[in-house]
Amino acid sequence: MSNVGMLGGGVENSVEQEEVLAEAIAEQIAEQMEEMEDMKESLEEFLKSEGLENKVTIEQDGEEVILTFSDFMLFDSGQAIIKPEGLEVLGKIGGEIKQYLDNGYIARAEGHTDNLPINSFIFPSNWELSASRAISVAKYLINEVEINPMALSAEGFGEYYPIASNDTSEGRAQNRRVEIKVTKDAIE
Repeated sequence: MSNVGMLGGGVENSVEQEEVLAEAIAEQIAEQMEEMEDMKESLEEFLKSEGLENKVTIEQDGEEVILTFSDFMLFDSGQAIIKPEGLEVLGKIGGEIKQYLDNGYIARAEGHTDNLPINSFIFPSNWELSASRAISVAKYLINEVEINPMALSAEGFGEYYPIASNDTSEGRAQNRRVEIKVTKDAIE
C-alpha cells in the first residue's frame, strides 16, 4: 500500500517538474525574442545612420534577425564575385554584426536565386550559383571583417525558397538575394 502512495507522489512531482521546466523554457524563448528585437532595432538604427536602409532590408523572424541584400547590389548577373560597391556595404554591416558574433551569436549566409535556369561553365545550376554567392559573402566577412569562422556558415538554396512570384521580373528580382541570418548560439 505504501508503494502506491509513493508512485502517486512521484507522478505528481513529475508533472510539477514538467510544468516548471515548460515555464523556464517559455521564459528563455521570450528573453531571446526580446534580445533579437533589440538587435533588429539597433541594426536598423545603424543602417539609417550609414544611409544603407535602401540597400539592405532587415526583419525579425522568431529567434532570427535577417539582413537581406539584393543580388544586383552585390553581384553582376550570373556571377559570384562581389562588386566593389557591394564590398563597401557588406564591410560596414559586417563590422556591425561582428559585435554580436563575438558575443554568443552565430550567423548563416544564404544564397537564393530566381527560377530562370542558368547553365554556365562555372555554374551548371542555380543551386551552385546561390551556394557560391553565399560562400563569397561568408569568405569576405571572415577574411576582411575578421568574423570568427566558427560563428558563420554558408548555404545555397537555389530557387527553392522564393519570397515573391517568379512570374514577373520584379518578383524574380526579389528572389535573387543573399540573406544573413543571425541567431543566438544554442551551444553557448
